[in-house]
Amino acid sequence: MKWIPLLLLALLPTIALADGPADDPASVVLRFVVHDRNGARLTSSGWQRIDGLMENPTPSRWNSTFVVDGYRLGSVVHEGDTARVTIIYRDLGRVTGDRWQPADGGGNICEETVEYVLQRRNGHWLILRANTPPHVSASALCALVPGAPICPQ
Repeated sequence: MKWIPLLLLALLPTIALADGPADDPASVVLRFVVHDRNGARLTSSGWQRIDGLMENPTPSRWNSTFVVDGYRLGSVVHEGDTARVTIIYRDLGRVTGDRWQPADGGGNICEETVEYVLQRRNGHWLILRANTPPHVSASALCALVPGAPICPQ
């Protein structure tokens, strides 16, 4: 029981980032990435969590799901009411159907840069599109899709 307060304290930055105000492009994208890493785009209830972050949050069909070890903020470029924010993901690999494909074929972590385009609408920044498959942590993927090929059987 003593570890519960420590766990909550460790999660506070993620909770604050996921639920805090979205008043700038980087904050909007980081909130999206946190929800995506937790599997938001893998379930219909998850799509509801990212609804206010995207202009048109319509579930898409992807052939793959990237499994990521982490991410970091890259560049943020403002051009009037448009912004471009890059995220550098640490990809472990991807799940395609019932196949696991390591990122480089040998199990090493690879970096992938993804650019998100945002538009300011009525004073709020919204992601125009997320033209990339979900980027999910291994633990989130296994919790949501227990039979995924990367998950212990």
